[in-house]
Amino acid sequence: MLKIGEFSKLSRVSVRMLRHYDDIGLLPPAETDHFTGYRYYSPDQLPVIGRITALKDMGFQLADIVKILEIYDDRGSLDTWLSRRQTELKEISETVEYQMRLGGVSDPRNKSLMKMFNMINIGERAGSGVPNIFNIWNDAGYKSPVIEEQFDPDRTILSLAFIKKQAKKTSEGNKQRTQIP
Repeated sequence: MLKIGEFSKLSRVSVRMLRHYDDIGLLPPAETDHFTGYRYYSPDQLPVIGRITALKDMGFQLADIVKILEIYDDRGSLDTWLSRRQTELKEISETVEYQMRLGGVSDPRNKSLMKMFNMINIGERAGSGVPNIFNIWNDAGYKSPVIEEQFDPDRTILSLAFIKKQAKKTSEGNKQRTQIP
C-alpha cells in the first residue's frame, strides 16, 4: 500500500486532487485507516489515475470521466456512450453558433474588444454585433469568419481572417466574368 503522498508523487496528481477524487467517488483509496482517516492507495490504481489524467487532458469533465470509467472495459458500451456524447456536444456547438450568428446576448470577456466594436458601430450589446461582423466581412470580400468553441477553459473564438476570397473565372461565350464563391 502507498500513502497518499507517495501515490501523489508516482501519479503526478496532487494530494488535494486525490482527496477531491475520493470525495466525488472517482478514485476512492484502496484502504482508509478508520482511526486516523489516512488514505492508502494500491499500485494497481496507478493505471486508473493515468486514465483519469488522460481523459482530463482530452477535455472531459469529471462527471463524464466517472461514467467512462464505469464502462471502460466494455468496448461496445464505451463506443456507444462516446458516440452519443459526441452528438450531444455537436448539437450544443451548433446551437451556440446559430445563436451567436443571430446576435444573441453574451458576456463579453474582452471589454476592450467590445469597446472597439462599439466605436465602429457594430456591437450595441454583447453578441449583437456578430451578424454585422459576418455581413461586413462578406461585403468586403474576405473569407467568412470562423466561430470556434473551446473547453477547459470555456471560450468562444471568432477568427477574422484578412484574406480575400479566391475569385473563380468562368467563360460564357466570349465574355469573362469573375465569380466569388
